[in-house]
Amino acid sequence: RRVPMEDITLGRIMSFSGELEGHGLKSRLYKTGLIQKMSSIRRFHMSYAEPHLTLQEAKLRFESGQNVIATREGDSFGEQETFSTIWFEIRFDLPPIFEGKEVHLLWDSGSEALVFLDDVPQQGMNGTQDADRRDFLSITSSCIPKKDCVAYVEMACSGMFGTSIWKIGPTAPQVLSYKLKLCCLKVFDREMYDLYWDYKIIADLAKHCP
Repeated sequence: RRVPMEDITLGRIMSFSGELEGHGLKSRLYKTGLIQKMSSIRRFHMSYAEPHLTLQEAKLRFESGQNVIATREGDSFGEQETFSTIWFEIRFDLPPIFEGKEVHLLWDSGSEALVFLDDVPQQGMNGTQDADRRDFLSITSSCIPKKDCVAYVEMACSGMFGTSIWKIGPTAPQVLSYKLKLCCLKVFDREMYDLYWDYKIIADLAKHCP
């Protein structure tokens, strides 16, 4: 059976955009080599049954060191009950090589999370692998080098719909494992981002319009 030429062309279009294999334009949204690891990551765990903490209360817990654990990107947190919470304190430098550039904080804990900067909630994160994924926060559009910056992340041991994909309503508690898959700073390529979306719109028109 011969493959229609249209299918071959559309496959090449999607491959170039990076929608199929995870490369192409989509893989170039961050500039190669411009990455900064965190100076320090610390966390503490709270069960679902414990009262919810405000950011200020969480900061006091970090200051006290009570049950605070040093953490690295790639660490697993073991089994956690649904809707329990893990608080993170993240310290980092903005190096001179980032000066004048747009810098993103990348985060993926495979769950919902909320990032605080300057004591203000900035961005909700979502570690799914579909169109609802949100794994970055733009922390500056024109970086000024600075040392010992700090951010806090409140991680919920759940996804957008609890522990199920589409279910709306109460979710039965489950015990699942979580991992800090991504936690770093990268320089965002705004021109490549604009090119990617211009190309994607044209590609989707070719794919879906009669």
